[in-house]
Amino acid sequence: MRLYQRKKQAFLNEVKGHYHFFTEYHKKIREKEKELAKLAKKQVEDKVERERRRKEKAEKDRIRALKEHDTEAYLNLLKEHKNEKILNVLSETDKYLRTLGLAVRVQKKNTEKRLKNSKSMDVSDGEDDDNEFERTDIKNTNEVDVKALMKNKNTYYHLAHTEKEEVNSQPDMLVGGSLRQYQMQGLQWLVSLYNNKISGVLADEMGLGKTIQIVSLIAYLMEVKGVNGPFLIVSPLSVIDNWVREFDAWSPTVKKIIYYGSKPSRKKMQQECHKGTFNVMLTSYEFVVKDASFMSKINWVYIIVDEGHRMKNGKSRLTTTLSTKFPSKYRILITGTPLQNNLNELWSLLNFLLPDIFRHDSNFEEWFNSGDIMGATGDTNEMDEEERLLLIDRLHQVLRPFLLRRLKSEVEGELKPKVEKVIKCNMSACQWRLYSGIRENGIVALQPSDGTQPTKKKTATNIMMELRKACNHPYLFCEISSPLTFLSRSTELVRSSGKFELLYRMLPKLRSTGHRVLVFCQMTRLMDILGDFLKACGHRYLRLDGSTDSQRRGELIEIFNSPESPYAIFILSTRAGGLGLNLPAADTVIIFDSDWNPQMDMQAQDRAHRIGQTREVRVLRLTCANTLEEDILEKATYKKELGGAAIDGGMFNEKATVEDRHEFLRKIFSRATNTTKADVLSKEAMNQELARDEMEFRMFQEHDHELQSRSSQPDLMTEDEVPSWLKYEEDDKTSASRKKELERAEKASRKSRMRKTASYKEEDISHSSDVDSSDEDTIAVVKERGRGRSKRKNQELDSDNSDDESNLGEEEK
Repeated sequence: MRLYQRKKQAFLNEVKGHYHFFTEYHKKIREKEKELAKLAKKQVEDKVERERRRKEKAEKDRIRALKEHDTEAYLNLLKEHKNEKILNVLSETDKYLRTLGLAVRVQKKNTEKRLKNSKSMDVSDGEDDDNEFERTDIKNTNEVDVKALMKNKNTYYHLAHTEKEEVNSQPDMLVGGSLRQYQMQGLQWLVSLYNNKISGVLADEMGLGKTIQIVSLIAYLMEVKGVNGPFLIVSPLSVIDNWVREFDAWSPTVKKIIYYGSKPSRKKMQQECHKGTFNVMLTSYEFVVKDASFMSKINWVYIIVDEGHRMKNGKSRLTTTLSTKFPSKYRILITGTPLQNNLNELWSLLNFLLPDIFRHDSNFEEWFNSGDIMGATGDTNEMDEEERLLLIDRLHQVLRPFLLRRLKSEVEGELKPKVEKVIKCNMSACQWRLYSGIRENGIVALQPSDGTQPTKKKTATNIMMELRKACNHPYLFCEISSPLTFLSRSTELVRSSGKFELLYRMLPKLRSTGHRVLVFCQMTRLMDILGDFLKACGHRYLRLDGSTDSQRRGELIEIFNSPESPYAIFILSTRAGGLGLNLPAADTVIIFDSDWNPQMDMQAQDRAHRIGQTREVRVLRLTCANTLEEDILEKATYKKELGGAAIDGGMFNEKATVEDRHEFLRKIFSRATNTTKADVLSKEAMNQELARDEMEFRMFQEHDHELQSRSSQPDLMTEDEVPSWLKYEEDDKTSASRKKELERAEKASRKSRMRKTASYKEEDISHSSDVDSSDEDTIAVVKERGRGRSKRKNQELDSDNSDDESNLGEEEK
């Protein structure tokens, strides 16, 4: 029995030992397998990571090549990359370049025949002559023929500019000074367009002297080519005087007719025109449409349209009149605004310039529409950066023979820099009361007469405009001629608005350090209040808006730019003052309220930042924190960044426009509370932003200390100081009724906006009724506004009789 027990125990021990051995053995096997798996996984991950980095680096290299417009480098890099969408874009747009190349040849032949009064030639005449282009049907990356693609790109450009002529010196007729090197290059390009019988767009950045380059072209054609005109220059009425000044300064021997004015005076000019003794006619958009029956009888050598982006609506009266009724050999558009909106607008410009090349907008969209590069999977995602850049690069290739654009940073090294700062401020309690009422209930409170009557209320039909008014100043809601007529203290005018309180501190500092200031506003009523503020603070100023006539504009510019001018401040409306003004005497630009269109504010800034400016230009953009203005600025900044690419990706998705607007409104209304201190600079930080050097900073600090020692009140009105006309409450029933009224008003407003564009949107001439009102500076508008403002004008002149010049500081109201 004991033997049996011993054997059993030995067997169990052996089984147990075998179990331990077995488990240990397989444990080691599993550990080795895990180690091998980890090693294999790491090797795979390393390989994948290396491949990811390689692809990422290759993609970055390709994107860098596209951004640097190095097409050849990009094509070589593309050979290593497989992407059917990219290859499809490359292949299809190359076909389009070949098609356009043939059309360019036809355009030139048609122009030659028109010059000889021959019959026009059809595009089919050139279709067989395709030997200059290489076939590049790309199926995969192995078929990317870099040499062929580059040859086609260069062939396309050289087909447009086959005739070459060196322009080594400016014409002797140009006596106003010496053209800069880039302006000589611009003249060379314009002469090449003339020699090759094609039209084009001069799109240099604002402030680089596009006007002078056109004057030099006309002088060159008259002196070297013996072409004495007639040349037709069409511009906004407010810019005509600038053209006259440039012709008088640079080429005074050119005979000009300035065609605008009353009907009898225009009749006299027409009689002069029949004598054929002029070289250049300067006129506005309005009179091109009004007197088309006369002007269209003249065989123009050139039709030159200033602010050429006005031609973006192919169905407007201006575009159709010039396109179909006015005979001309060549056409030039001048614009400092990059082409950036949508394909239809871009095509309208190209079709106006080159109708034989850009015949059908459907074909243009077909080649450059994101829907055509989506691939067979039907993927509806947005284009990635490389696809968008490639499409833009190919579109640039289409435009390159016909468009010349240089930036200040590229050509004007000696021009002082422009520094833009966003200055955020808090709203006063008055402003926030108004803003909240509009945002939450759609109610606008109005202060009637002198403030003694009960508060009036109305439903806001344009909420965003009312919110912007609340951000600017509460007294935009007052039914009075001037806030100073009922304010007991002028300081209340300052303390009721965050922006005015900023100006109250900023302007004396700028004046004391010798800086001169341009203040741009969106609303003329706001300019009235701003004028009252400046007078109350003892600042002498000039004012210009849409009611200022052409002669007065010239006087104001001359006075402000004079070194001995007593005026350190010039207030201007963004739309009327952003065009045709040279104000290099100013080195500070204050954007009081931002425009929806960033190009408007950029044009305004460039009134000071241009050729002739010898100091750094500081741009200060005032914005109320935590309000609609931040959203406007964010959207404008986004548009401006995309605008650098000339045509942004958003234009390929036009259906999103309505939804974007709704989303934008939702974002505005989501701001439920007022975070009063967010992103608002301290006074010291503000002085650092404002000062150009350490000495100015110390002076600004001292000014703030002195100002603080004299005042015992808070900078802005508090809740306790809110006037009674803003303290209103509504019960639930009234509030519900208001909301229903608001919904009905919004629907009516939307229908109205569909029929007619609001006055603060971009202007255009689209039908006969718009012709008389589209240009803010037309004579009809000047007369109409002048009558309504004569009474205020007389009051202002009486209030400032220190000298005759000071009368120019006020505007008819």
